[in-house]
Amino acid sequence: MAHVADHLSVSALEQQYRSCTDVTAARHLQAIWLLAKGHASAEVAATVSYARRWVEIPWVRLVAPCSLAE
Repeated sequence: MAHVADHLSVSALEQQYRSCTDVTAARHLQAIWLLAKGHASAEVAATVSYARRWVEIPWVRLVAPCSLAE
């Protein structure tokens, strides 16, 4: 099974997404889950109605948290 990070599997992301009650958090989890499943960022952006850059930011923060300067 694919893992996004040591503590998050694709199935764990799906479970968190499906049980999330906060709309904004659910969209972030959905985007990360779809990316973890191998979907292209442009496809994910269209699915969650976000700009492509807004899809890539949470993914980069999750996978490589030190790679983005804030």
